[in-house]
Amino acid sequence: QVAVSSIKFAEAYQQFVSCRNTMAVKVSEQAGATVARLQKVHAKTKAAANNTKKPNRQIAQDADREKPRAAKNSG
Repeated sequence: QVAVSSIKFAEAYQQFVSCRNTMAVKVSEQAGATVARLQKVHAKTKAAANNTKKPNRQIAQDADREKPRAAKNSG
């Protein structure tokens, strides 16, 4: 009788371990997904903040830089 109950205990413990390991994997996957989502949101927010903080003169300078320049020594 003791042997039977110890076998049942071992089976129940293995089920518990399997469930615990599955749960740990699911939790870590969820945590990873949450971190990735937050990083994505942070990157979007930071990019939006950078776009709105640029002063007008900086925008004008950027536009000037993008214009094609005439050659200085036009022969």
